[in-house]
Amino acid sequence: VVWVAVAGYPDGKHETAAAMNPARACMRLLEVLIDGGVCQHCKKPTGITQDIAEQLGAQLVCWYQYDPELKTFRRGCE
Repeated sequence: VVWVAVAGYPDGKHETAAAMNPARACMRLLEVLIDGGVCQHCKKPTGITQDIAEQLGAQLVCWYQYDPELKTFRRGCE
């Protein structure tokens, strides 16, 4: 089974990502969509993780981390 995550836009365009499990498919789609792969604030490439701990390569990558308390992703340069 291959899981596919799809994002639809009002103008009819779509983005998709696939993986062998639904959580990974969604995470892959988020990697593509969050700030277009480059943080619009600090201009570093973006990465996404559900792990709230300190991430390796934080000097090179703006990590978007899931904050379970706020139930949202927060960017590393925030």
